Amino acid sequence: SPLTLRGLHDFDGIFPLYITAGTFVLVLAWRVGPRLGAFRPHASGAKPASHNAAFVGIGVLLILFALPFITIGSGYIVPDVGFFGISFTESGIGLVITNLFAAILGGAVVGLLLAYKRREASWALLGPIAGVVMGGTLFDIGTAWQCLLVGALGPLVSLGTAALLRRAGIDDPKVVPLALGPGIAGALLTGFLEWGTRTGGYIGLEGKYAVGVGEITPWWQLAGVVATMLVAGIPALLMCLLFERFGGLRQPEHAELIGLDAHQWGVANFD
Repeated sequence: SPLTLRGLHDFDGIFPLYITAGTFVLVLAWRVGPRLGAFRPHASGAKPASHNAAFVGIGVLLILFALPFITIGSGYIVPDVGFFGISFTESGIGLVITNLFAAILGGAVVGLLLAYKRREASWALLGPIAGVVMGGTLFDIGTAWQCLLVGALGPLVSLGTAALLRRAGIDDPKVVPLALGPGIAGALLTGFLEWGTRTGGYIGLEGKYAVGVGEITPWWQLAGVVATMLVAGIPALLMCLLFERFGGLRQPEHAELIGLDAHQWGVANFD
């Protein structure tokens, strides 16, 4: 693409998956508004339901099981040439797997510390995921120590993102803190850590499309972040405005109070 040819670098789908999904959810959560009782007391006493720790744990385990396969699948094995990341930076399968587990370890340790300090067990479960998102752009070109330390920053960036959302009155405790915040921070940090590393192009081509035609820089990483957020955010906003005009994005307050299962189907949740 025009961006990767100039130096934008990605590996584990941080731009098309995490930044895209995080931006979409950010716009949607802003337009829908917070759940009843999320930030201020509601007259009915309603409060958002707490997370089911068992379900969160099962989900995290499934993700961690899948991540090595996803990580290997984020590159290209070119016969008689080698293994390349999705931006065609020269890499290796052993390197990306080592870096993946380094980021998981870094995120897990800091997540445990946050869980203990804040008395919030969810950080022990979500810390490794935040570490992976934070280090995802670095897996194919970084070192294990870099990915360990960058992954360790993931839960902290996630915590800071969640705090910013609460201050802005946007009610999303999961996708934006886990995907958008660490995704952006990790992508930009890669621009500094790997400044000057060759990237871009395509195997077998020459000239302006040759492998390594681009150079990783912080500003091209930033350009990629901005472009991705615009590509995801503008359609999300248009979709929200369209739905608001022709029916609304949100259920009536009485449906929220009794629950959508009872409102739609006449039975309470878990009955």
